[in-house]
Amino acid sequence: RVQLQRDEPARAEALFSTDAAFTPPGGESLAAAAQRLLSFINNKLAATPHTTCCVVTHGHILQGALALLKDGNIDNFPRYAQPNASYARLSVAPGQCDVIQWGIATHLRHLSQT
Repeated sequence: RVQLQRDEPARAEALFSTDAAFTPPGGESLAAAAQRLLSFINNKLAATPHTTCCVVTHGHILQGALALLKDGNIDNFPRYAQPNASYARLSVAPGQCDVIQWGIATHLRHLSQT
C-alpha cells in the first residue's frame, strides 16, 4: 500500500477510498475480492458442522463484504471502516450469512496499557 501511494497516488486513492471496481495492475478489485470471501463463507463455512470458525482477511476486503451483507451495495464499503486488527462476528447457516457485530477490537485494550 505504501509503495502504491508513493508511486501512483491516484491509483492508491481509487483502490483504498471510493472505487470498489478499481483493479490494480496484476491485482483484484475490492468488489471481486469481497464477493470471493462471501462465496467462501456461504459455500464452505455454511456447509461445515463447526460452530466457530475464524477467517482472516485484510480489513479492506472485510469492509466490502460487510457492505454487501449489510446494505447489498459494495459502493457503501467506506461506511464499514474499522480499527486495525479488529474482527467481525457473523452468523452463518446454509443460504444465510448475517452480521452480528463488526469492528470489534476489545482484544487490543491491553496494548494501550503497556
